[in-house]
Amino acid sequence: MKYKLILTIIISSLCYSCGNDTFTPKPKGYFRIDLPKKEYYSIEKDCPFTFETPNYTEIKPNINNPDKSCWFDIVFENLNASIYMSYKPVENNLHQYLEDSRSLAFKHTVKAFDIEQLTLSFPEKKSLWISI
Repeated sequence: MKYKLILTIIISSLCYSCGNDTFTPKPKGYFRIDLPKKEYYSIEKDCPFTFETPNYTEIKPNINNPDKSCWFDIVFENLNASIYMSYKPVENNLHQYLEDSRSLAFKHTVKAFDIEQLTLSFPEKKSLWISI
């Protein structure tokens, strides 16, 4: 008798708790970014490279290094985004540039949480630093 009463209470509470509201799950998807028609124009500066960029971008000089013509920013105003471009010629100083990029990334680890450093050693006694 006691079990029938408990079972009746549970079943009735389950039946009354379910309303007539229909549940519609949200579809899986991504934010839609509407970009303008794909049209590109060529960028030719006093640099040893050229490239094409979309017509909805703007090329601005780098405000930290305005005297370097190969340092500039590609700004996407409607997306609130920027690509920072810099160029340095490599003349037997690649190791110095790699060390500079590694130290710059690890200066940022105070603010960033998931930058890990791995050391890969090779039989030729060369080592490689990788930041993940």
